[in-house]
Amino acid sequence: MKFKATYLREINAPELLRVVTDSFPEDSDEPEIASDIFVTAMEACDAKLPIRFLQGPGGFIRFPWPHHLHVSDVSNPTSSEFLALTNAGIIAFDQFKKAIGLNKLRSWANFISFGVDGASSDTGQHSELVFLFDTAADSVHITGKSYPTSQQERKLVRQPDLKSHILQLGSESVLVLGCHDLNLLSNRALRNSSPGSWRNRVLKAARSLFPRYSPAFTVVLQHPHTCDTPRSWSTAWSGVLQALPAVRLASGAGRWWNNGDPQRAPISDCLAATAHGSISTVRVSIVTACRQKRLTKYKVATK
Repeated sequence: MKFKATYLREINAPELLRVVTDSFPEDSDEPEIASDIFVTAMEACDAKLPIRFLQGPGGFIRFPWPHHLHVSDVSNPTSSEFLALTNAGIIAFDQFKKAIGLNKLRSWANFISFGVDGASSDTGQHSELVFLFDTAADSVHITGKSYPTSQQERKLVRQPDLKSHILQLGSESVLVLGCHDLNLLSNRALRNSSPGSWRNRVLKAARSLFPRYSPAFTVVLQHPHTCDTPRSWSTAWSGVLQALPAVRLASGAGRWWNNGDPQRAPISDCLAATAHGSISTVRVSIVTACRQKRLTKYKVATK
């Protein structure tokens, strides 16, 4: 499988660079294919490197589900259950890192983030993790989706610890989110939640924690699986930027893809609606024939 990358140059000397694909090819989420996508993207990039943040989409890598793991309560997994998932994700991430090389990753960015997913073919349980890799320290910060869609409630293994989304980088506070986690600060989501429901409690907990966190958040990184129309995330982004006024850098990096159907809006509109601050994009396309992946089990998860 071969790829072609185009550096879009939305801004000179960006602080954040996101890699956005315009398709979802079969096996594109394998660690070695994901590494090829990043290498192709960076070879086409004439931004001044290393940059501070390099960002990829949700589910950029998939990991095999741990053998015999069945999570008893997906809304509140035990620490050992969640650890089994993160350990499986780390194995896949290490394959990605080895395929590129640590020194090359360090030459690209200080911090690299993207989604790492896994699913059980037996039970349908699945996990959507987000990894933020500190290239200098060779260490990874891991969180997971805390606010699943209503269709995911029975199968997605949730990260119940909202504090896991917070990362302190020197004097800078970073909020690391999965795709639907952006709605944690959505005013519409709060209005639509039933008083006393678990969704209402999680939304109120996020509003109590994130806007009042000190030092105030300056960076928000969201990792949607797809974004083919600005309407997907516009309301949620409005709530986030309203609740966190100190944010100077905010980005979503979803694939410009609509499950094999025509995209609903130009990629330029999608990128503009999901960026705030010094951000540029590398668009990656497939140039060899291959099957396109149609999301079935994960179709809801990407919205």
